[in-house]
Amino acid sequence: MNRLLIATLLTAASATALAGTTPAKPDGPTLDMIPPFIGACMQNGPDADKIRAVVLKAGGKAAPQQPGKDSKDPTRLEAYLFENSGAPYSVIFDRQGTCTVVTGRADIEVTKSSLDRLVIGSSKVFDISQTDAKPRTTGETVVVEYKLTSKNDKGGLLLTLSRVSDPAKGTAVFLTRRIFNNKEPPRDRVRGYFAARDLSRMARKALPSR
Repeated sequence: MNRLLIATLLTAASATALAGTTPAKPDGPTLDMIPPFIGACMQNGPDADKIRAVVLKAGGKAAPQQPGKDSKDPTRLEAYLFENSGAPYSVIFDRQGTCTVVTGRADIEVTKSSLDRLVIGSSKVFDISQTDAKPRTTGETVVVEYKLTSKNDKGGLLLTLSRVSDPAKGTAVFLTRRIFNNKEPPRDRVRGYFAARDLSRMARKALPSR
């Protein structure tokens, strides 16, 4: 099962392999992941119905339902693919507050700079810290993770920029928002990553042939 999921690392695009510890910039169009991340994940809170409405209105193509998950299961991930003029990406979310933009065409440096600005701009509402996030799956590198804790101490957000690579398959970059409260830690990234990659492959197949 894991082998099948790892085979979906080329998420929604042809990706490029890593050279050493520095990711090579993909040839052709690249994506600053922050604009779609804000539009889908940040402006709609944890409301899955609002996220779905926004991505459908923007032209996202729905993937098939996640295998083994009932439509009423709050952990079920939904995926929507955007072709985006040669820099395709997917938006993946559930009903528990997790929302991800994933692509094989990311400009990581530009995305990180944009993420830094987004986080700094949130300082009036959140206390901000950078976590010492560690890889939780083979081939994963956490570029940066910010913890945004509500000033009223009722919880907050984890914003994680990460890439997962496989020598035979290439690299997928994930930008994920997770919601946490003071009673429950954020959900494990690994299962979300694997399921997201699987859904992205299904979304790609669901697009009409050209």
